[in-house]
Amino acid sequence: MIRRYLLILCCFLLGFQAMYAQSPARPMVEDPTLKQRLVYGGTFFMFFGNISNIELMPVVGLRQSNRLSFMAGPTYSYYSNLNFNYSDNGYGLRGLGRFFLTNHFFLQAESHYLSFGMENNDIRLNHNYIKLGGGTYRNGSTFELLYIVNNPPVSRFLIPFAFRVGFYIY
Repeated sequence: MIRRYLLILCCFLLGFQAMYAQSPARPMVEDPTLKQRLVYGGTFFMFFGNISNIELMPVVGLRQSNRLSFMAGPTYSYYSNLNFNYSDNGYGLRGLGRFFLTNHFFLQAESHYLSFGMENNDIRLNHNYIKLGGGTYRNGSTFELLYIVNNPPVSRFLIPFAFRVGFYIY
């Protein structure tokens, strides 16, 4: 079922890429070098209180065209719940595709694999979260709002939405 959603999303993004090919948002030179196609940056999220969460997610990727890029990188998550005197370090990988609708707005599809521990238990859970959404890009910074399509009952994420701030160099 997840593969079906990813296939539909990829077809959707590729269709948009072809439709907007004549009006590039960030012009690439003709026949760009690898260095000119590189994208790097990342996002982070911080929430503090009785339940605290810090996420760091750097990425490196390639621009496929003026509007479409694919990126991947490691993830790190620190989680603390003062109510249960519990804290844990989560780690994993993520890959994402980003399509710019305009110079400042983009759609994003992300696959985020995360390994994390459970409160009052010595086992670790492994889950692949599928996140869909979008955001804004201005002067190298991004604001992203993503919906977690497959958020299970036992999850690191308390709500099915992820809001992040990031920095990218295109």
